Amino acid sequence: MVCGCIRSRFFLIFGTLKATSFPPFLEPAGGEFVAVSGRAVIRISPRKIRFSSVQGNRITALERRGANRRTLTAENPSSGVTRYFAGGDGTQRHVSVPRYSRIRAADLYSRIDLAYYFDRNRFEFDLELHPGADPKLLRFALPGAANLLVNTHGDLTVQIEEQTLAFQSPRAYQILRGVHQEVECQYQMDSQGLVGFRLGSYDRRRDLIIDPVVQFLT
Repeated sequence: MVCGCIRSRFFLIFGTLKATSFPPFLEPAGGEFVAVSGRAVIRISPRKIRFSSVQGNRITALERRGANRRTLTAENPSSGVTRYFAGGDGTQRHVSVPRYSRIRAADLYSRIDLAYYFDRNRFEFDLELHPGADPKLLRFALPGAANLLVNTHGDLTVQIEEQTLAFQSPRAYQILRGVHQEVECQYQMDSQGLVGFRLGSYDRRRDLIIDPVVQFLT
């Protein structure tokens, strides 16, 4: 049993983790990475993001279908470590766990990377399509979801049990000479209820970034 002796104070908006007093960070945990808030735990594996309360109650999960089996690689170490007490047999020892602000699953799909990171105290994830990548490979599922709807603004709303998620219309862009060039991007659903992306024209010889934004969780 591991018990944390230092707790960070965060509040959670689905897709966004904002710190109230400490810089946010990700910690390695048995092949996954974890970010902890006062109310929720975010567990990240290459093909899934799971959100649960600190009591262990399930909130929801986002699963990436058809993805390759890859490991997550930490890229940006953060300052400091998190210290835990370990041991339940009458002895205790300190365990120091490193912190990171960015992690990556390289080649999660063919020529497509997935990066999780913190930007201005917000937890985000980007899909990075390299030259020659097929955007049709990108599909994700929300197990247990009902009433999936893409509205006239391009937002995707999802109901999972008593939770309501609102995905804002996704942003996609390419960078040319340091300037962001926006690319038309929309959510689309197939007959199996899997969610993907419909893109406008773009230069397939250059990297393309798709940045899904989740607006809220209630």
